[in-house]
Amino acid sequence: MWKILLVDQNDGFADELAQRISGDDKKLVVASDWQTAIKMLQAEQFHLIVIRDDLPDRGCFRVLELAMMIDEAMPVNLLLVKYKLEDFKDLIKPYTWSVLEKGFTIDSLLNTINNTIKNIKLNHRIRYLTHTQGYVFKFDNIVGVSQKIQEVFSFIKKVAKSDSTVLIQGETGTGKELIAAALHYNSLRCQENFVAVNCATLNENLLESELFGHEKGAFTGAHTLRIGRFEQANCGTLFLDEVGEMSLSVQAKVLRVLQKQEFERVGGSKTIRVNVRVIAATNRDLQTEVKEGRFRQDLYYRLSVLPITVPPLRERKEDIAPLAVHFFNKYKKKGGKELIGFHPACYAILEEYNWPGNVRELENVIERAVLVSNGEYILPEDLLIPNTPKVAVEEPAGCSYGSSSQSHDRHNGFHIILPPEGMSLKAVERELIIQALRMSKGVQKDAAKLLGISSRVINYKIKKHRLQGLGKTSGLE
Repeated sequence: MWKILLVDQNDGFADELAQRISGDDKKLVVASDWQTAIKMLQAEQFHLIVIRDDLPDRGCFRVLELAMMIDEAMPVNLLLVKYKLEDFKDLIKPYTWSVLEKGFTIDSLLNTINNTIKNIKLNHRIRYLTHTQGYVFKFDNIVGVSQKIQEVFSFIKKVAKSDSTVLIQGETGTGKELIAAALHYNSLRCQENFVAVNCATLNENLLESELFGHEKGAFTGAHTLRIGRFEQANCGTLFLDEVGEMSLSVQAKVLRVLQKQEFERVGGSKTIRVNVRVIAATNRDLQTEVKEGRFRQDLYYRLSVLPITVPPLRERKEDIAPLAVHFFNKYKKKGGKELIGFHPACYAILEEYNWPGNVRELENVIERAVLVSNGEYILPEDLLIPNTPKVAVEEPAGCSYGSSSQSHDRHNGFHIILPPEGMSLKAVERELIIQALRMSKGVQKDAAKLLGISSRVINYKIKKHRLQGLGKTSGLE
């Protein structure tokens, strides 16, 4: 339901507009003076303001100043009959305001209102695309070939369409927010807002105001009404990251929203009703937190209707190489560098490291390696992981490590200079298989021909080296 505030002292015009606005998706609320409009803005949330500029006492400026304080992106249809457009230069937002000059008609205003609503929908879509930049939310495109992560993917596919609350548990950097976003954008709420709040970054009072909003004058500095995250996520999904950091008093208010889908803003008495799906995440053991009295047991039960545990990267070594290749391609393209791929020894080093920061740390390592690399290949020393050996490598034009876009003539030759500290033959074999799969676009039969082995043998070696998912195009970040 699109809620439109019309501020106009011309009752006849307001009545005609109300009659002409058709459909069940729009509700017109009329304020005949600027004082009433201000009270309405302080008490309610609107999607669009339609205002005529001939209100007494420069009332249109008062209303618009308040509207921009509440939400500077508030769409406005300004009807000019008295002032000039330049008089509003300090208020006007060119991307969200539409202006109708003197002589406008009801038909032209209706057309402007409908176009404004279309633009709002488009902006929601743009925000969604901006939020998901770098992510491909189709489950099948998220990198992860290990059995553990595949089990997670299988579960989230099953529960994405549900409206039940989800609790995602896992160490920092394992990709909990990505999973939350994937759940939202594959749900029935995918066209509505996905709103994320990190509960660890705000103290108790600020977090309460952030989640539930506040009324004007609720506390020192609350100069105007503020819409909270629950209202912003209405009809969509609210992601509560690090939910284990909430104070017990805030937990109680969140519990009430989960139970009754209602709350009051800080300093207010009016009950606000919302329709929100809540997805929570934490790196804490909430069952232990409950036992020690730091987390409400009833809230834990409400949140963990659909529990998901994301395994740390060290427990799914098979995912390291595919993720490394994904991040390599991402940052090579972003930085515009003429890199071909990884030296074979890099993979063994990446798999041996324990990754306390999980996928986020791996991404940072690969991004840094792409930036500091001076040759065509990322060398072990470029990874800047402790105790990595320096490797002497000579690469002819016909060789590629982990490249997904290079086209090479296999008759140009391939050779590696063995470094003094040695190199794993297993790593070399693995990299040759990766190269063959890249050159054959993942067709195992063609890759086998390039390597002079049978399809049965390459299938065995792909499983041996855990390379089943290298053709994917996205990462669990």
